Order: sequence, then structure tokens, then C-alpha cells
Amino acid sequence: METHISGQRGEAVWKKMGFDGHFIKEARGQSGGIWCLWDSSKWKVDILAHNSQMVHMKVKSGSSPYYFLTAIYGSPQRINRNYLWDDIRSIHNEINLPWCLIGDFNALLHDHERHDGSNSNSRGACPDFQACVSDCGLLDLGYSGWPFTWKRGNLVESLDRGLSNLDW
Repeated sequence: METHISGQRGEAVWKKMGFDGHFIKEARGQSGGIWCLWDSSKWKVDILAHNSQMVHMKVKSGSSPYYFLTAIYGSPQRINRNYLWDDIRSIHNEINLPWCLIGDFNALLHDHERHDGSNSNSRGACPDFQACVSDCGLLDLGYSGWPFTWKRGNLVESLDRGLSNLDW
């Protein structure tokens, strides 16, 4: 889960949530932060890699088989997101199990996700994100619930999503 709180305030929040397993990438000011929280009596989680934009894990529940899960908070700056696309491609090269990527990529995969009536190509789908998804053979899992995750003036965006290398 993406969060914008960190430090002692963040710790107080996740402790109240009752999860005994956790891995936290702290927010930097109002930028990012990724919390991975779980109940260790139900989930086995191994953190394999992490940086400011992602946490890559191997997870399983009970007797279910392992799979890879990557929690994403893409940088709001396009130049920094290019590092994320490179990281995703590198992880893809090592994948030998089902893989799911979830979170806020801070990039649009499809032009129809922008809901501001703008026809500007510069503010539509991100070709670098599209190329990464294609290069890694990922499928868009879509979303459930309200399709637009934030609004600024007349601009409404849809950014949170799930991607997978298998049709689960």
C-alpha cells in the first residue's frame, strides 16, 4: 500500500492495524512510501529486492504454491520512472513463477484512462510503460471500484492497477 506518512507516526498506524509482518519503504516528504503488511500466521513473505519505487517479494499462503508479488509506487517524475521500467524488466528476466505487480505506477497504460476531455498526446498513455508491459508479457488485471483515483481541478486520473504474467 502506498502511503505518505513515515517514521514514528507511520509505525503507530501499522501497529494499530494488527499485522505482525511488515516491510516499510519510508515516504520522503510527501513523495511515495510503500508499506507491505501481512499476518505471518497466514502468509510467508520473503523480500527479494527493493528501492524507492518498488518492493519485490516471494509470497505464499498456507499450502498454496509460491508466487512473486511486486508492490509499486512509481515516481511522479517521468525520468525516475524509467529506472522503474528497467527494474521491472530485470526482475522479469529472473521470473520462474507466477508474478503479479500491483500499485500506483504513476503512468497511464491506455489513453482512455485520462478523464479530462483532453486530446493532448503528451498527457495520454505512457509509451515507456506500454513498452515495459509488452516486453515483460504482462496482462492488465484492471481494477475494481471507482476507476479514477484522484482529481485535480478538471483533471481526473486512473493510476492504481494490477499486472500479471499469467491469466489468473
